[in-house]
Amino acid sequence: MVWKVRTGQCLRRFDHAHDEGITSLKFDRTGTHVLSASFDGLVRLHGLKSGKVLKEFRGHKSYVNSAVFSVDGQYVVTAGSDGTCKVWDYRTADCVHTFSPVTGSLEASVHSVLPLPKQVDQLLVGVKSSTVYV
Repeated sequence: MVWKVRTGQCLRRFDHAHDEGITSLKFDRTGTHVLSASFDGLVRLHGLKSGKVLKEFRGHKSYVNSAVFSVDGQYVVTAGSDGTCKVWDYRTADCVHTFSPVTGSLEASVHSVLPLPKQVDQLLVGVKSSTVYV
């Protein structure tokens, strides 16, 4: 839903945006599209005005905890409970790279990912432990 902060009025609803709960929401640089991640294991790109699903990013084997746009806007980066981060081509929705920040750990779930503003090829990755990875 899109809310007007001053009045608390709901301006737009995205009915059936996902089959399960939503874990992450991000605007693109233009503010015209919304990226959503979910417990259903999917990431979707929605048109803000239409509310329609424009693209779907599939490939995680479990919940998707976080989804963000790369600094240059060419990629979508996701963090999953399957222990992986995935880098997707924004235009084609193809997965171009998968990596696991923690190997062989019971606490492998990746909870958040954040691109470094001045290093377009680097990410901060937060996992289910007290460690942050770059």
